[in-house]
Amino acid sequence: MKKYLLVTKISIQDTMQYRFDFVLRTLKYATMVILMSLVWIGVQKSGDNQIMASDQTVRYFFLAAILYSLSNLHTWYIDEDIKLGYLSKFLLKPISPVWHYFSFESGTIILETLFKFLVILPILYLLGYSLNAGLGDFALLLLFMPIIFIFTFSLYSLISGLCFWFNDVFAIRWSLLIVIRFLSGVLVPISFFPQLFQQISFFLPFQHLAYTPIQMMNHELPKTTALAGLGILCGWIVVVTYLRDLLWRAGSKSYESTGI
Repeated sequence: MKKYLLVTKISIQDTMQYRFDFVLRTLKYATMVILMSLVWIGVQKSGDNQIMASDQTVRYFFLAAILYSLSNLHTWYIDEDIKLGYLSKFLLKPISPVWHYFSFESGTIILETLFKFLVILPILYLLGYSLNAGLGDFALLLLFMPIIFIFTFSLYSLISGLCFWFNDVFAIRWSLLIVIRFLSGVLVPISFFPQLFQQISFFLPFQHLAYTPIQMMNHELPKTTALAGLGILCGWIVVVTYLRDLLWRAGSKSYESTGI
């Protein structure tokens, strides 16, 4: 366990090497969320029916910006290790490559999410809005956050495992990233979609990556529904993790580590 905690520590140190770039990236998200909030408020005011009030819309996109980092993973380095033969360094040592990558990604995600809380939430209050959530809401949100990350990492590492047989999976991973942004409700709240789509979406994992916990914080979803969504997401973690491990075992058996 200590070796994986050390990997997480190294990941945090690696991220903090480029502090200015890290701060600018976070400020970029803050600017984008303000613009998206204003756009959606304008869209709602131009229509006859308002699905969400202005304050709910602002809170929605501010929380979406924070949760987005938990599902915005770029596991290209796993692809490179497989393609270039670097994966052999893990196979020769008493360390699991998947757990190594998970620990490394965790360091970046913890730092980025924490910094977003420290930057984006004060901006929300400066604009005259508040989260209007209780301790129970925050506790459930904090419960969602690691589950969101675990599912997303399992899914992306599953895609990266295809590099055992394909030269490049960039297009697949990028397409998946767009699908997650859309179906999770980060770009467009699920409540704007037809009722049938919303019913189907609830049993898929994607809306529980953002829409469900955000609407719970907005008091638009009861906690029982949010807990049901969390249970569905945990079920999908089991399925995706099983498929990932199955794929990695099959790939490792035929892996030659010769590189390109």
